[in-house]
Amino acid sequence: MLKRLSYQFGSFALLCLWTLTMLLGYSGSAAASKVVESMGFDPTASTINVVSTYATTPATQKTVLKSALKASKTLYKKAPGFQGLSILQSVDGAQVVTLTQWQDQASYEAATAAAATAAAAKLTEKSTKKAAPGAELPTPVTTVFELDQAAAPTGMVVALRGENAVVQWETLTPATPEAQAKVVAAAEAVFPTLQTLYPAPRSTVLLKGVDTPAVGLLTSWGYADEFADVTQIPTLNPATEAGTEVEAEHHLLTVVKVVAPKVKAAEEED
Repeated sequence: MLKRLSYQFGSFALLCLWTLTMLLGYSGSAAASKVVESMGFDPTASTINVVSTYATTPATQKTVLKSALKASKTLYKKAPGFQGLSILQSVDGAQVVTLTQWQDQASYEAATAAAATAAAAKLTEKSTKKAAPGAELPTPVTTVFELDQAAAPTGMVVALRGENAVVQWETLTPATPEAQAKVVAAAEAVFPTLQTLYPAPRSTVLLKGVDTPAVGLLTSWGYADEFADVTQIPTLNPATEAGTEVEAEHHLLTVVKVVAPKVKAAEEED
């Protein structure tokens, strides 16, 4: 009888182990199938990239970030020509940055005009009400860029990945508009050396200001949990090779959210 009980117990234990394995396998499969949103960069496209920088302090960054996330839910997702949005925060608490992509300059300007009209209407509606503290986004510094060059390791796609990706954002502003070409050339000279760095960046994007002489260098290094100390990530500094006076800013950011454009249902398009 003892032998029989031992056999039954062993069968029960095997059944429990099999059930647990199936549950873990299902959970892992579900997690693996979750799509991570990303923002791609195609040098052959006419896409424009709009960077808006909100100055914050470690004390106010959370509030500004919350407002930016709230605005992202409805502000651009349905706008014609909208191709993506990334919201980032600086590691030092000094900035919240939004990066939007548009099919062309005209679609961005149309969306901006529509957003301004909607904001004015909302302000009128709330004129008799007391606004919640920190409910509105502060005025950002906004720059429109066109894509000059993009690079990634062989076999990888140039993209800004999802939540918690580490991004280095460098803005280079020459003293005169005529000097922009020198700064762009100095930044382009960095690209052949990227894969000699350790660690090597996952994606590097060079942006050139459309209405201003600003130059932007966006470098994605992977995810924050891959680094023991993100502040030890190499700094790309093409300003020293520009041969002209350049105002340079360097910020280490992490991605908070990536928003893809809203796809219309088939019945809405018919």
